[in-house]
Amino acid sequence: MTEQADQSSTAAPEAEREVHEPSGVAQLNLRTAKRQRLLLGGIATVLLAGASWAIFGGGDAKKPHKEGALHYASAMTIYRRTERKS
Repeated sequence: MTEQADQSSTAAPEAEREVHEPSGVAQLNLRTAKRQRLLLGGIATVLLAGASWAIFGGGDAKKPHKEGALHYASAMTIYRRTERKS
């Protein structure tokens, strides 16, 4: 009986150590998982910024107007045109 008690007392600190201190492989896995999450977050951020730019700031203002197409002018543009004619 004393041998079983000795074995269980030596096994308990090892079990606690394994629970509280991850092994080298476990630490590597945790570090790799963290890096993968950061990489995925960075890629998602870049894609979100690119999609937002494409949708909201695509550069349509620099396209030339087609002949006969409607052209909306601001009040300042109309004011400048009337000054030039005078």
